[in-house]
Amino acid sequence: MNTIRLTILLAMTVVSLHFGSWYETHYTREATVIAVEDSVVTVVDNCDYVWQFEGTDFRVDDKVKLSMNTMNTDSNIFDDAIEDAKIINR
Repeated sequence: MNTIRLTILLAMTVVSLHFGSWYETHYTREATVIAVEDSVVTVVDNCDYVWQFEGTDFRVDDKVKLSMNTMNTDSNIFDDAIEDAKIINR
């Protein structure tokens, strides 16, 4: 019985640490599509940073929500990567 409890506690600890690590390196950012060329979508966010990603069905002036990854460099935004983009307002 103690082995089962210890195993469950260990599994919960590992899952918690994994979620904490993911949460520390991911964030969202809202942006506006400023150009679409073939499948390359260019957006500008509220801080005037310009980002590009590949996608379809995006149009100029679409408002998008970007799911971002810090790439484990909190002090350098220029290497952050867009993992997903969703249209939030057309």
